Amino acid sequence: MQTKRILSIILSVMLILGCCLCPISAAEIQEGIIHNIAQKYSGENLVNDSNMMWFVSDMTVYEQVYHKSMITPVIKQDCLDKIIAEADAATTPSALAKSIIALRALGYDAKNVNTANLTKIDVVNKLTTLVDSKDASVTNEYTLPYVILALQQGTDYATNQQMDYLISTALETKAAWQSTTWGTDAATPMLLSLAPYYNSNALVKAAVDETIPIITAFQDETGLISNAASHGLAMAAFSALGIDSTSITNNGKDLFDGLMSVATENNDGFEPSYNSFSTEQGFRGLLSTLLTDGTRIYDFADNPYNEAHASLAEYAPVTFDVTPADAVVNIEGVSQVDSFKYHLPAGTYNYSVSHAVYQSNSGIVIISPEEAQNHIPKTVSVTLSPKQHFGGSDNNINVKVKVMVHNESECQNSFTYRHNSDLYKPLVSKTVTIKKGQSVLKALTTALNSNNTAYVENNGYISSINNIKEFDHGSNSGWMFTVDGAFSDKGSDQTYLSNNQTIVWFYTDDYTLERTSQSYSPSSTGSSNKSEQQWGLENKNPDIKKREITDKSKTFADVKGHKNQSAIEALAQRGIISGKDNIKFEPDGLMTRAEFATIIVNGLCLPIKDGKIFTDISSDEWFFDYVNTAYAYGIIKGVSDKEFNPDGLITKEEAAVMAFRAASLCGLDTKITNYRNILSGFSDYTTSSKWATDALAFCYKNNLWEDDLKIQPSIKVCRGEIAQLIYSMLVISKLI
Repeated sequence: MQTKRILSIILSVMLILGCCLCPISAAEIQEGIIHNIAQKYSGENLVNDSNMMWFVSDMTVYEQVYHKSMITPVIKQDCLDKIIAEADAATTPSALAKSIIALRALGYDAKNVNTANLTKIDVVNKLTTLVDSKDASVTNEYTLPYVILALQQGTDYATNQQMDYLISTALETKAAWQSTTWGTDAATPMLLSLAPYYNSNALVKAAVDETIPIITAFQDETGLISNAASHGLAMAAFSALGIDSTSITNNGKDLFDGLMSVATENNDGFEPSYNSFSTEQGFRGLLSTLLTDGTRIYDFADNPYNEAHASLAEYAPVTFDVTPADAVVNIEGVSQVDSFKYHLPAGTYNYSVSHAVYQSNSGIVIISPEEAQNHIPKTVSVTLSPKQHFGGSDNNINVKVKVMVHNESECQNSFTYRHNSDLYKPLVSKTVTIKKGQSVLKALTTALNSNNTAYVENNGYISSINNIKEFDHGSNSGWMFTVDGAFSDKGSDQTYLSNNQTIVWFYTDDYTLERTSQSYSPSSTGSSNKSEQQWGLENKNPDIKKREITDKSKTFADVKGHKNQSAIEALAQRGIISGKDNIKFEPDGLMTRAEFATIIVNGLCLPIKDGKIFTDISSDEWFFDYVNTAYAYGIIKGVSDKEFNPDGLITKEEAAVMAFRAASLCGLDTKITNYRNILSGFSDYTTSSKWATDALAFCYKNNLWEDDLKIQPSIKVCRGEIAQLIYSMLVISKLI
């Protein structure tokens, strides 16, 4: 191994200095880079790489060619654990196809997979179900070739009917994957997937022969086809068709010369090297040229079909049996997996059980290594003692409940109780008798029920009173409450009453101008300023505030299992983003420019700025203030000096630019010295608008956009993707 490293260094120095004392053949240079990449991605680098699944497949081919194993059993299992977890969560054909290919590369049957939680999944069936339903995402020109490749990995992975459908669809959509609008990265994988049918299907042969010159037309004078990533895909396709890479030339330079022209300085990958994307696909291309006897890269159908088992999560299921049932159980630093249930690895844990009107209790729970390894269940029983006995009249309290509303025709969706309380009128004003220790919610519902006033309550959250619902007056409107004039840090069902108190519920058109504006009052000691610096970046604009959670249970029925679920819920629970209604978010729907501007302003908690800038926005539009505010802070610009186009659907590059400007406002370093170093790994980066290149580079550099084969800068962006973009920006800005 040490000898190989020394040889690699010598080869690199000789290449850099142009040393000619001992001529090195192209094959030796090629082999040196192959070994260097294999060595680099044989350990933890492989497990933790974003392209791990493809590298696993490449390393399998490497081991087949050189007849030696580079991946230890431990690393193999670590990779398998991640592959199984992703396959279990995957819902898209591209993710499922990638998982199947990786599983087969490692010698596992993708139809027989066991997760860490002991559930069995059939990854192949998940994919063929999408095929049978004629799901449009299956036949996307960038996805279809990998679906075909995945289902070629087992003799019984697809029926003849299913494969015929996929092949005929590939031929029918030929114009789409032959299009070079985004380069050659749709055509080359398609040729790889169609290669097995080249000599037996005349239509396939004709389509392939027609496509080859389309690809080779992209070869430049260095021998390179677009970039290292696209080039590697082309080499794999040509090799699968039996075309020698030395026969594809331009200006006397063949495909090997082209790939070597973008090798890294250390000869351990290909540029751009900020991620492994180019290196993996270049590695794939080089390995494909070493296969003999008509063997095609990524043909793992003859590999073993072992049953795949993820490493069992080592934990003991611990359930707390608590009296009273509405007590709160807490183990510091550990989250509940279900109500009163934890999954605890081996160790000793301090727990506490508390309730507003009972004596708190605490203790320890010990999990042995045997209990964790074998998932032995454990129950911890805790009964709290009452602080005092209820039942007598001495334990009754009188609570005054006021429900305040304002005239809808007067408010123009801009009333707040903080600023317009004199214009509010009581819908309900009652004094109710409840027990000490009961909640604000109990007091409210008692008052509403006795007044025959309708309301909607869900898990302690009041969304409607007298048919006045949250969001009726805009995305920040809804019901809030105070107890003796003070806001609570908890929900109404968790805020308990112990004295004769006054509760005021009121409907606000913008909750961000209620509690948030009152919550920060610097003291002469400077302690509040110190508290302010616990969040956000040092150089942030002083107008930016942190948006706190106002409804920790907020979610939407249609985001469960969605790839952006966590981001959507995190923003919705802070009132930064809202759904189409209380139930639906429509994560795959599109978003307007005005909606995006509103979310940015909400996310940074910026104070509203007055003024009218754009002629195509009237002052009675719900987004009027938000667009003006985003403009005032330099986050947005118009499509012209006078127009904003608020209803226009936001594109990827437009969203990137707005996020880029907002990030600068947050104090992030947004300086990009050379966007090409970051974006050139994407074959279509040259299609980006010049005004957006730095912003796109910033977003990819900071993982705000999901890394993919292409940028597609002018594509319309989905609501879920926007939520992910804004959430990720707020996280790195320390605002969430």
